Amino acid sequence: MFTRKQFTRILCSTLLTSGCGYFRDQEVKNVVEAFILAIIKLQINEFSMEAKDLFKYFSRKRLKSDLNRAWYAREILSACSIRSFYLSQQIRLEKLNWIKPVEVGKNVAVVKANITIIQQYEGTFAYSYTWLFDLNREGERWLILDIRMDDQEFVVRSSDEQLKEVPLPPGLFCYGGSTTFAPLRVDIDDEKFGLIKAIDQSHPKTTLSYTLPPNIDPGSGSGIQLLLSGELSFAESSRAITTDEQKAASNLGIRLLQIPCALDGIAVFTHPKISSYPKVVPTTEQLAEIYLGRITNWKRLGGPNLDILPLSRNPTLSGTAHYFWNNILHRQNFSKNVVIKKYNTEMIKTVLSTPGAIGFASTPQLIRQREQRVHILHIVHRTRPGKVSPYDIDNDSVNLHVYKTREYPLTRRLFVIVRLPDSPSVTCESDTEMGMGYARLLLSKQGQQFLKEHGFLPIETGSRLQLSNPCSI
Repeated sequence: MFTRKQFTRILCSTLLTSGCGYFRDQEVKNVVEAFILAIIKLQINEFSMEAKDLFKYFSRKRLKSDLNRAWYAREILSACSIRSFYLSQQIRLEKLNWIKPVEVGKNVAVVKANITIIQQYEGTFAYSYTWLFDLNREGERWLILDIRMDDQEFVVRSSDEQLKEVPLPPGLFCYGGSTTFAPLRVDIDDEKFGLIKAIDQSHPKTTLSYTLPPNIDPGSGSGIQLLLSGELSFAESSRAITTDEQKAASNLGIRLLQIPCALDGIAVFTHPKISSYPKVVPTTEQLAEIYLGRITNWKRLGGPNLDILPLSRNPTLSGTAHYFWNNILHRQNFSKNVVIKKYNTEMIKTVLSTPGAIGFASTPQLIRQREQRVHILHIVHRTRPGKVSPYDIDNDSVNLHVYKTREYPLTRRLFVIVRLPDSPSVTCESDTEMGMGYARLLLSKQGQQFLKEHGFLPIETGSRLQLSNPCSI
């Protein structure tokens, strides 16, 4: 019951009762795809409309003989007085899968459908939607009464492109944000350039300029603030966009889209003296206890009789500190004895000079400290046996394997944050194009190799991320 063919007939019957006229067999597929595409565009524009009202706009008189689905969807948008902004102009339907009904009664049924659309730049990004269609039997036929969004996912697809094959707009573009991305701006050696220098060579007409915030500490949060104010073309972030940031963007007539590009691990580190105490292998709960001020001496963890000095960066501005606060402390405030540092380098220097200090930072940043190394702790996850470290001591490198298997509990995604115009008075198309292009560079074959060489795990093709809003990942 309710095969794809049957469902398309139900949809056409519903359109027929709404005054759309009769559709020939060869038109059925185009009608369904046009209808789905129109709903997606309306959803992206956050336009709410009851199904029965939407059907009314499928007027038979508006169609050309060939029933061009792009033209058809555009007509619906026009009829709904919806402005087709930059994002919705760049989407196309890729796949439409009908799933068998989740509920069926004598006169009522619910059908689940999964729809995938391609988002910008030749399929690098896609949205996957799951919708529920409420059906009602009237006599011998079924009609659609309502459509409800059930689930949304953002799908990232890495490509086989080289950097030079990714199109970028010409001009000067400022970017900034997370200090976690700093290793990408540094050359590995005389023969292996950093990513930014490689982009400069492959795209001589495009110049990227890293911009520090003038009056606040650098980090994901401050980068997003500069992006909202129009001082950056795109931002790098080691945490997800917050609800408050999306609201601030909406008030400015823009939207923020975050695109996952890699995985990174947060390493917890101490003075080298602690390495002499193999029993010091904290759980994630014990880390929380330290930063909440409930564990104050290393002896509690099997270490020396030393007071613990917990260090952090500002969780409002630093994406790494925000992740730690959100996922380890579960949004509880840091203890008053936590010392806030502006930069990771300051934290490392303090740990090296203070035997009882503890801090946390992105693992690649710690491994790059060649002169004197801090001690990176093994961590025990509360639900998994065994200790895990993000540092592979045998190869003196990042332990990417534990990111991939998700064994390491402090593994997180890294994002490129892009501005999308959401008001006729806002013009940021070139910035949007540059931000999407930069994300595409990171997701290219060559870009993913750069990420791996600098200690980050490339994101897997088809990686999915749950959404609460198609533009708020």
